[in-house]
Parts: sequence; structure tokens; C-alpha cells
Amino acid sequence: MADASRRLLKLRSVTFRYTQAFGDGTRPVKFGLIVEEVAETFTELAVRNARGEVETVHYETLNVLLLNELQRMHTEMGEQSACERSSGSSTNWRRHEQRTSRRRADHRQHSAHCLQSFQI
Repeated sequence: MADASRRLLKLRSVTFRYTQAFGDGTRPVKFGLIVEEVAETFTELAVRNARGEVETVHYETLNVLLLNELQRMHTEMGEQSACERSSGSSTNWRRHEQRTSRRRADHRQHSAHCLQSFQI
């Protein structure tokens, strides 16, 4: 599953509005993926009709893949941090902690964006 979840990073999230309004007349902003891009990058997530045309995305599968990728990144960061702590001086350790803190903030921001993009 690890290789599959890494391909998520190649997908591009988008916002859109349906052209036809809902029953109450609203056309709220929705989040999703471009189905043609998904079919090229992540074939397993593309849903095809009887004629073989791509119709939609298996959005329900994205949550599991996103969780797997988030857990993998968390584990890698923990292992890297432990390794550097055991081998570095206190000055190097402080610099490393500052870099790691920035990376974690960037990662949290990216994860939040991804999760927001996939909530429908």
C-alpha cells in the first residue's frame, strides 16, 4: 500500500460548482479531483462505465490511502529525529529541531489541505 499511497501526491485537488443548482437553488463550492488525471495517475481510483469511459473517482478509497501516507511520513520523521538525536551535538540538535519543526508545520498544512480537498 505504501507505493500506492505515495501516488496520491501526484493528484491535483480542485474546487468546482455543479452547473445545475440543487433543489434549494444553491450551487455551493465542492472539492474533488479531475477524473481524467486520476485515470492516468491512479488507475485503480477511476470508475469506468460499461463503455470504458471514466465517470468518477472512488473517493471512499482516498481516506485510507491518505491515512497510510500520513502514518508513513510520521514514522519516517520520528526515525530521522531519533537517529539525529543520538548522533548529534546539542547545537546540531537544536538546528535539527528547528528544521524539523518547520517541516512538521509544512506537513500539517499540506495534510490539512489534502484532507479538506477530499471531504465531500
